[in-house]
Amino acid sequence: MLIKTTAVDHRRIRGTGTSGVAENFWIWLEQCGKSLIKETSPGKRQADYNNDEGVKTFQMYVELLRDKVDDPNIEHDAKAAETRATAMFVRESRVNGEIVTAAPDLIGHYRTINLPGASISQTESMFVPAASPNQAVAWDFIKFLTEQEQQASIATIAGWLPARSDLDMSEFLKANPGYEGFLNVPGGDS
Repeated sequence: MLIKTTAVDHRRIRGTGTSGVAENFWIWLEQCGKSLIKETSPGKRQADYNNDEGVKTFQMYVELLRDKVDDPNIEHDAKAAETRATAMFVRESRVNGEIVTAAPDLIGHYRTINLPGASISQTESMFVPAASPNQAVAWDFIKFLTEQEQQASIATIAGWLPARSDLDMSEFLKANPGYEGFLNVPGGDS
């Protein structure tokens, strides 16, 4: 997810990162229509970056650093955008919650959008092992966690997206427009 701010120097971005380098590379590779690993046949997988798209993505990384569009000396990730040292960065939804406390002056001055090629968005699975001695209680707890009210509160409490994509988040979005790009995904994917 791309988070764009009204930063002082609009030529600078935080696009490579110093931690999570493989995930950052993966996100940019997805923009070229490739992924880190692809299934070649049932149960068989191979690297999906040993190709022209992988080379182009690596080349972009090198150019971002070489041309000082992305500078490893800039504060990392959210901090760089919160202090307006960079114009944009690619991060997950939890940063919206961080901005509320770390950089409240940014509220109303940034937008979130989906990256044009693809977005890496994952949800969590909830299950009860067959050997669980308290299955009924465990399922009741899972039902509680997946209710609309509980799922909608995840973004407010932790900044992360709810695990359910069928929720009506319109009231939440009115109060928290920074989540627009995360919750209103083109084509309905989330």
